[in-house]
Amino acid sequence: MNNNVINEVKEYFIDNKKIEIKENFELQIWPQKIAIIAPVSGKYSKIGRSLINGIEMSIENLNKVGISIQTKIYDSGEQGLSIKKISNDINQSDYDYVIGPILKKNISTYSNESSSNAKKLILNKSEKINFNKNKFYFGLFPEDDIQCIIKGILANNYQRGVMIYPKNRWGERLLISFQDSFYQFDTYKKEILEISYEKQKKEIDKKLKEIFHIEESYSKRKYIKSLLDINFNFVPHIRDDIDFIFSIGTSDDLKQIKPKLDFYYAENIPVFSTSHIFSGVINSQKDKDLNDIVFCDIPWLFDKKNKRILKNLVLSDQRKNFLRFVALGMDSVNIYPFLDKLKEDQQKFIKLRTGKIYISTNGIIKRDLNYLKFKNGRPRLINIIENE
Repeated sequence: MNNNVINEVKEYFIDNKKIEIKENFELQIWPQKIAIIAPVSGKYSKIGRSLINGIEMSIENLNKVGISIQTKIYDSGEQGLSIKKISNDINQSDYDYVIGPILKKNISTYSNESSSNAKKLILNKSEKINFNKNKFYFGLFPEDDIQCIIKGILANNYQRGVMIYPKNRWGERLLISFQDSFYQFDTYKKEILEISYEKQKKEIDKKLKEIFHIEESYSKRKYIKSLLDINFNFVPHIRDDIDFIFSIGTSDDLKQIKPKLDFYYAENIPVFSTSHIFSGVINSQKDKDLNDIVFCDIPWLFDKKNKRILKNLVLSDQRKNFLRFVALGMDSVNIYPFLDKLKEDQQKFIKLRTGKIYISTNGIIKRDLNYLKFKNGRPRLINIIENE
């Protein structure tokens, strides 16, 4: 028997027991039978398989301490069953917990068809959310990243910022989410200047010059030179009332955007982004253009205790770009005993792999994330909020 596995299981229960005592939790029983709805075939199979990998890891760890859980996997991918057939089979079975679906297109159908009394952990959100007491929504929602960044920005009393986002539905969704939270209090003091970009990002240069008043600085230089009739060293001064820059995009997007910000003399303005800029795999040479960007991410990726597990997962081509879904799978099992208690009291939380977990009254699970900053091409844990 692997001592590292046993120690990890013990640490999991000890850590959570402390939280349970502190938060007055009452440990519930674990599920005996779990149905898992995930894409095992087709376009999203790597996500589905990574999720299942995490679920199986947690169940294996629980088995080590005498907790036995049966599972059945339903393939919701292109070669799998229809979501209606999956729902019907689950309705006629005696599962006490259902994890999934994770594909957004399946959620509405599953919600309408499902009549099982099992607790349901849906791993995405659809446009229309169907609430009931046994239904919970859990996922790697980018809105959790937004809330984390907002918290850091407000804690530092930043008032005016520039938001750079992709000109697509995803980018506009996050822009609205950011604005809604940022303008919630003291709106008269705050201002967000927007820059949207398309794939080539050519428009960013022009918009940065306009927002930072760089052309005005060059005009002043020209005027002073005409008065003095001498050559002199000149560094443009950008406006000094921009407190922060929040840039949304992929790792490749930010590797182009951050050097542009530095080129246009904004290297001293704090730059924030989301976890989408980091693959989960350290590559200091490849990520050096992300230096000084602050972002939020799940704690599991940066906990030294997980070094061996992460190393094994990174060696797998099927998993290395989907590590967060492995963590989501692990937490989908580990959260089960705490679902009702957390939902009853939104002030209480539990620390899991994907963050500090809170549950709203409507069953939406929210995550508090860790702050990190790229230094020498490597993300480093930082604390940008005092006393936290």
